[in-house]
Amino acid sequence: ILTAPAGASVVTPLTTIIAEAGVDPADLATALGIVVPEGQSILTWDYSTDATNPEVVKAEAASRAIVAQAKTLTDTVAQNAAGELSSSELLIIAGQAFAGVAEAVADSVASGTLTSVTGLSESNFQSAASEKTVSRLQTLTTSSENSANEALADKVGSTTAEVLVSSLEETRSTVTEVIEETLSQTDLASEE
Repeated sequence: ILTAPAGASVVTPLTTIIAEAGVDPADLATALGIVVPEGQSILTWDYSTDATNPEVVKAEAASRAIVAQAKTLTDTVAQNAAGELSSSELLIIAGQAFAGVAEAVADSVASGTLTSVTGLSESNFQSAASEKTVSRLQTLTTSSENSANEALADKVGSTTAEVLVSSLEETRSTVTEVIEETLSQTDLASEE
């Protein structure tokens, strides 16, 4: 599910947002409040190398929050599906959830409403990510000539939107916890 645009030297949740939604790397870094090292960009910076750097911790928090959001959306759809989902169906749902989150990030960056990593846990962002995911799933399942996607549509059904809306608080709580836990690493690193 993780991707990166041509020319990237790393593949992360942040490069996936850029690849999926066409967000400018510098704009994404600015919107998340991340100062990328000089001469680097989100597409080339391997932020897994220095866990004591506050900028690395913010990038990691954003990445974990994006993954947690997509995973929670996927899990919610899967748990409420009418019937058991195959591995390939779960991958389709996960891909659509990640793409929905990417679209919500892109919209938030473009509108200026995303101003820090913690913005990924705000209610408005959570609602937008859920709505984008529902839209992508509905489009996928209604416009496909693929019988596998038709079977997925039957399992996911029309309750997807209602289910995701009713789980918004749980999703927000999960993403908030992931962000807070990751950002606390900066405090822990400075105490050592």
